[in-house]
Amino acid sequence: MKYSEIAIVATMMIPTIIMAKDFGVGTTRNLKKGYDGKKSTGKKSSKQSKKGTTVYKNESKKSAKKGATGMVTIGEVDTEEVRSILRDYVSTLSDDGLMHGYRADPAKHDEEWHACTIVQQCLDPIHMYALREMSHKSRGLAYKAMAKTMTQESFNMLQLQQHSNMLLGEMQDWATTCDGSCMELTDPDCKLSPILDGPQNATKRDEDYNACGNLRTINGTCAYWLCDEEPKMIHQANIDVTTGRYGLGNIWNEPHIHARNSRYDYFSVYGSLDEGDGPFSMRFSGHHIDVNYHFDDGEIVKDTPVFLGHNPLIVPSETPPTDRKPNDRSDGTIDFLMWENMAGVGQFQEAVDLVLNAANTLLDSVPDSYVPLSNWTSQSRLGALLPVEPAHDKVGIKLSSVDEETFETIWAAIQYTMKFARGYRGTDLEKSIFHDEGKVIWTTTKDIENGLPLSEEDLRSNTNFVNMYIETNDWLYFIMVNSMFTVISESEPTNHMHSILIPLKYVSCAHSCCKNDPDFPDSYELCENMPHHPKHPDMIKGN
Repeated sequence: MKYSEIAIVATMMIPTIIMAKDFGVGTTRNLKKGYDGKKSTGKKSSKQSKKGTTVYKNESKKSAKKGATGMVTIGEVDTEEVRSILRDYVSTLSDDGLMHGYRADPAKHDEEWHACTIVQQCLDPIHMYALREMSHKSRGLAYKAMAKTMTQESFNMLQLQQHSNMLLGEMQDWATTCDGSCMELTDPDCKLSPILDGPQNATKRDEDYNACGNLRTINGTCAYWLCDEEPKMIHQANIDVTTGRYGLGNIWNEPHIHARNSRYDYFSVYGSLDEGDGPFSMRFSGHHIDVNYHFDDGEIVKDTPVFLGHNPLIVPSETPPTDRKPNDRSDGTIDFLMWENMAGVGQFQEAVDLVLNAANTLLDSVPDSYVPLSNWTSQSRLGALLPVEPAHDKVGIKLSSVDEETFETIWAAIQYTMKFARGYRGTDLEKSIFHDEGKVIWTTTKDIENGLPLSEEDLRSNTNFVNMYIETNDWLYFIMVNSMFTVISESEPTNHMHSILIPLKYVSCAHSCCKNDPDFPDSYELCENMPHHPKHPDMIKGN
């Protein structure tokens, strides 16, 4: 099964063109199940060169040359070249950079992996080094190591997602600098009415922007800022699983705790960087991004977890006015060039198509695996809803029992996320695991047919919701599309997507932000947000 991605992105900083490219399922790749920091005892591939060029195991010469059975051949990575680049990178780091961004013990990669960087719950993680703190030389070497490891298509997706984060930052900048009014919801629990039902039930107050923010942040009042001009923005927070209503967010905090730009992306390196000296690895993480590469014995032995998110999937077509009001807080320093350039465009058309295909397939082919929203817990620590424990065992539909078309449609979503790290390299092993072991459940809001995004128009201008959750014996995959924890246009409440492939052992408070967990009493210390930290004063304006 092939599918294409065409995405054209223009920015002031890094114009990127992602050309049309067909991808298919490659030959089986022998990924190791775990990684304990010890050198692999497995034999090297027969195609490994003296320089350490990787050809993934189980790739026959016939398959590589002729594309046996129509499969796409697997690419190569010179692991020793990557190690050399990382060695140069580490040599450029300051003492602070070494403390945050390099661990000589390769086992620390698995031990310290934490989801807080993905969902922006830690702005200065001790276990990773922020791009904003790096010298230009360090940053360039970090990106070079990633580019040498990723396929061109995967590296382009990394850049595209960073550009999308900056576009989201422009939407957030408009919401926090527009001339407007302080409003207070009449709902005492700060629950929003459905956006498409019309204006919120709210009363206008006299406070200016800063005083209105104090009402929300200090007093806990259900206050929000409403722009005078279109597009009128609102920040939605968590979802109430009993009613399907979103909670009111705090737009005043967003520039501080959710800065939408690549300055809050992170990089870390692990293991020995001496030539040929055992295992090493690297991780790149940030908002809606997480890729991990483990190298050993001249091979990539693991490229998970992988997280890929998109926001917005489709860019709102209405943009802020070019002539700013005299009472706004932009000081003439904020523009919306990316938003204006991409207005109305589907940034991730392939993701849009696969989400719609999956949603329609869930409704038509596996309706019995639906689990009501009230049987899920709405948690932000992994970026998706998690099922109440018994639900998956009781109603999960085995993927081995569905017809081929249904499985291929569901697998396309998993493969899309995997492709972010692996590119066109083979996924047959994971495909067989999910086919043989996978159980799928899903949920949505409202009644099923009106809650699911079944058309592109649903994703463009409706508040639809789908959360598809698949477990195997050792793995978790989910893809979620909704409007949680984001700023949206009231007239075009475009949805955004989260997806992850992660070992089940990582779905614990040791690797994510949990409060008051008796088994991991210190797990939340890493996740304390620092809205006025002296290292990033630029966050005050959300730039």
